[in-house]
Amino acid sequence: MAHETDLRRVKLLAHALLDVRIQQTAFSPMIVSHPFTNSGITALRNKDGSLSIVDLVNNADDCTKWRSTVGKQIDSAENAHEVFALLNPPYYLTFIKFTAVALSEQDLGKLLSIPKRKDNAEIIWHKTSIRYMLSNERYVGDSLWQKTYMTDAFPPVMVRNRGEKEMYYAEATHPAIITKEEFDAVQMLLGQRAKREVCPENRSPFDQKVFCGQCGTSFRKKVSHGKVFWSCRKHNEDIQSCPVTQVPDAEIRRAFLRLHYNLKIHGEAILTQMLNSLQAIRNRRMLWSLDVIELNKQISELTSQNQMLAALKEQGLIDPDFFISQNNELTEQLRTAKLKKERLLVADGDSTIAQTRELMEILDAGPDFLDDFDAELFGELIDKIIVDSSEQLRFRLKNGLELVEIIERTVR
Repeated sequence: MAHETDLRRVKLLAHALLDVRIQQTAFSPMIVSHPFTNSGITALRNKDGSLSIVDLVNNADDCTKWRSTVGKQIDSAENAHEVFALLNPPYYLTFIKFTAVALSEQDLGKLLSIPKRKDNAEIIWHKTSIRYMLSNERYVGDSLWQKTYMTDAFPPVMVRNRGEKEMYYAEATHPAIITKEEFDAVQMLLGQRAKREVCPENRSPFDQKVFCGQCGTSFRKKVSHGKVFWSCRKHNEDIQSCPVTQVPDAEIRRAFLRLHYNLKIHGEAILTQMLNSLQAIRNRRMLWSLDVIELNKQISELTSQNQMLAALKEQGLIDPDFFISQNNELTEQLRTAKLKKERLLVADGDSTIAQTRELMEILDAGPDFLDDFDAELFGELIDKIIVDSSEQLRFRLKNGLELVEIIERTVR
């Protein structure tokens, strides 16, 4: 690890990430994937101070102008933190991973301790993110190359390498943060705990979680020729009563891995938009509440009194001691009125807003990729799975949002 941060090297990496192609999504141009933006529609400031809306996906000149603007922001950064602040949150770990060799121990510690959500004053560490860090070979100075690869289909998509391509393990590619002995000891402890925490053979993370989209009946687990399937109880009793056939357990797990990847890359933009809509609906609903109207009136009157008091002091018309006592009293009354209003809004709102925030925190804190199905993370994110057909699943998140995943069929 560097004794002092090599800011020039940090900026060079940031420029390399800036030059990465903007990946489109099903929601483009509104939602895209890129280290420095999650939206293809953004605003740039003109020379006269006004703002212009630009389309980074469909307008090459707009994209060039945007890259130039972000590039100047990178160049003007006075420290690594200012470069880090420009990034799209899903790429935080990627940036830290590749700049660790150029960062001082102090700066690396600061970046690792920064909350990933700007509006969150506390860092929330989830078990999945801690487990990911404890099992990451980069902390011992080694690198496993080609963990991911780009598909041959157009447009190419980055996917986790599960044996389709060669992977290469290289030792001592960069300075280590911990010793090899410490890392091996942690892996041994994780392995021991995994054995103790294994679910009983007759239990599954999908128990009471999978339901039929046609008849509403819960699915039950069945084993056929050594393979685990989930099937509609009604269909099992009478195939004429429900057309939905069984779904392989392995396909559900793979569908969840794809869902997690999509949520990790695009989830923040989708959930933020949902959160803003929920808050706007709640605020509109409360607009005509008599209690809120009364509190708004109090807040307005107290604010006016405070402004008048400040104007009188500015003109020398009141004694400084009187100003201080009156200002403190008005400030306390204003704080109390605002607190009452906030409590009313929170009490009136349903749990969806809190659940959406929690989902965002879990996704922010979690790993970029899942090597294998994670039952704990599944339980934190998913309320239920609805099987619409043998070809399509609907994952209902804890906040009620439903996302569709197509089952990649295999020979059964």
